[in-house]
Amino acid sequence: GDVPSEALRCEGQSFRVTLAGEHADDSGGPFRTIFQTVSNELKSGTFDMFIPVPGKKEIYVPNPRCNDVSRFTFFGRLMGICLSSNVHLDINMAEICWKFLVGEKNWTWRDIANVDEDFKIMFEDVKHRLSRKEEDEDSNDLYMKVKGIDGTEYALFPGGEKVRVRGTDMLRTWLRLAEEYRVNELKVQCEAIRRG
Repeated sequence: GDVPSEALRCEGQSFRVTLAGEHADDSGGPFRTIFQTVSNELKSGTFDMFIPVPGKKEIYVPNPRCNDVSRFTFFGRLMGICLSSNVHLDINMAEICWKFLVGEKNWTWRDIANVDEDFKIMFEDVKHRLSRKEEDEDSNDLYMKVKGIDGTEYALFPGGEKVRVRGTDMLRTWLRLAEEYRVNELKVQCEAIRRG
């Protein structure tokens, strides 16, 4: 069954570990080994819960395509156990995740730009086009879609991947919808981690 969070809140080890076939007394070594193994498995992609930040292979974000929020809630519990037990969980999460975990919920496109250089370049390019009031429709290769942190392109509304952005009103709409999509992209997973 599910162990209540309160049962895991204690100083020191919240549970004891026995490794099958090993003759180790759990004075902390096997306990720490479990968390190192979990960290390695999460970074390997085995559970599809975390993905590396584009261009920064040692920094991770929750995988927005992993919809099993119970996994992230459990991960949050593991984080809590590590904090109370003084054990290191070796997964370097991006700053945007930590901002949410400590209660900062007002993310902006700049927070996304800090972990996704391609998005930063695209967003700044569209802002630049808007500031110049660029309306050259023939040179505009922008559609109502945005690339997510996982590299997948997402329509900003149903059918948006087929709608070419034309004119300043649509540039403003693209900026608003792209920022809205990207700042909300990781919230479900981060909320589950925080809840755990």
